[in-house]
Amino acid sequence: MFVPRQLQRKVLHQQAKEFTPLAPTEKSTKDGHIDPTLAKEMVMTLEILFSDYGIENGPPEWFSTRMRSVEGEGDFIHLSALLDCPLLAEMKPKPSQVTFRKALTQYPSDFLQLSKDKYYIRRRHEYLPSPKSPAGHQRGLEDSTIYIEPHVTGITLNPGRVARMLSQSAIPRKYLPVQFVEAGDTAWAFVILSTAVSHEDAENQELWPKDWIIMTKREWRRRDEEYQQLRRRRPTFPTRIRAPKRHDRAPGSSAQQMWPDRPIASTVPADPASPREDDQKMNADYELGLIVYLTNIHPLTTKETITSFITRQVDRYNRKKSSSKIKHNPSAMYEDGPPVNINYVDYQKGLTTAHLRLRKVQDSELVVSALKKRKRRMQDGNDKKGKKVVNDGGREDWVKATNVKGDEEKIYWEKVLAAKWKGKGKNKRKGPSQPITLDVRPSYEREHTDAGEPSKKIKFED
Repeated sequence: MFVPRQLQRKVLHQQAKEFTPLAPTEKSTKDGHIDPTLAKEMVMTLEILFSDYGIENGPPEWFSTRMRSVEGEGDFIHLSALLDCPLLAEMKPKPSQVTFRKALTQYPSDFLQLSKDKYYIRRRHEYLPSPKSPAGHQRGLEDSTIYIEPHVTGITLNPGRVARMLSQSAIPRKYLPVQFVEAGDTAWAFVILSTAVSHEDAENQELWPKDWIIMTKREWRRRDEEYQQLRRRRPTFPTRIRAPKRHDRAPGSSAQQMWPDRPIASTVPADPASPREDDQKMNADYELGLIVYLTNIHPLTTKETITSFITRQVDRYNRKKSSSKIKHNPSAMYEDGPPVNINYVDYQKGLTTAHLRLRKVQDSELVVSALKKRKRRMQDGNDKKGKKVVNDGGREDWVKATNVKGDEEKIYWEKVLAAKWKGKGKNKRKGPSQPITLDVRPSYEREHTDAGEPSKKIKFED
């Protein structure tokens, strides 16, 4: 009997779908378990998210808008709602509510509580933070913070891995659990523990993971001040010598990744030394007016999307100007406006700000004018067109651009030159080992944050 080919495919497809068994994922075993090390790191990352530091430094609305009542009890958050936190979204491998559920079931936490259906999580009520005075709390943070340099680079970018390795070491249990991991870059971080760390314990290398450099934050600050004094006393030369500046490559912060909308401020005292002649000559290393600071970009966008978004806005802006010119002067010929040339996009996923390095001063002026005129909002991480803002109720949440000038521009280029000094491969040069934090935000933003509590540093990558 003749059967049309389309019906044959439909029958075969239905049979295959009906009799195909459900296969476990590649990362899961037959009993639904996942790698024990990965499970511990996932659970400890969640413990950091719900720690005293994580709750107090995160926006209250982030938790309140996600909290639900389950089985007559409140303060529960669905596991899927945790995935939009950039701190968790950047984990490798990327987590899901299924892997979180398996990890919490396989490696139960004394600090966190799962609902009976194992889809909701909350912090146990017996571990809720007790009220503390702000001044005493800040002093306690200083005493309980340590500086670490692990034996392998890259560990500091995974807070759960740092917490797991510390928990598996011989440090006294009173220092656990880890409250927060503030990553500077791939080589170092500040870790906030549960109680103040004594100088004796910090110097006892047998207590800490093998081959880690550990010191209290007070000790790190003392050494940093000594270094700054040596820098200020160094002689000036009649001709400038390219000596490496003491800047860390990427003074970022896990806290800023976790809460991208929080204000940014430096946590290390600024160098009080007056500018020297050789510092002022740094301007000869870069061209002024090439840096543009973007705000209100989507926290889950990419460098490619930012480039496409900016290029499109400038292109439409040029077309509008040309059309307006022809409208007022019909004899004028249609001419495309100058295209924008973006040399580099400095951006890290999870943040709402970025820096653009343009090829010419005219390019930076064109970007600022185009975004100011068009007023487009990025609706998601892949939005390359943007939605026009007509009435935003005074929020002004469209993508904005400002020119970086003065001291902010100098600081930015110092960081670029310091990163290039390190080099790669056979051209790699020995760079400084101690970190320093620089604030590269425009001055009008720093005025709103410097008067309040210090917040998190922005991560810089070149």
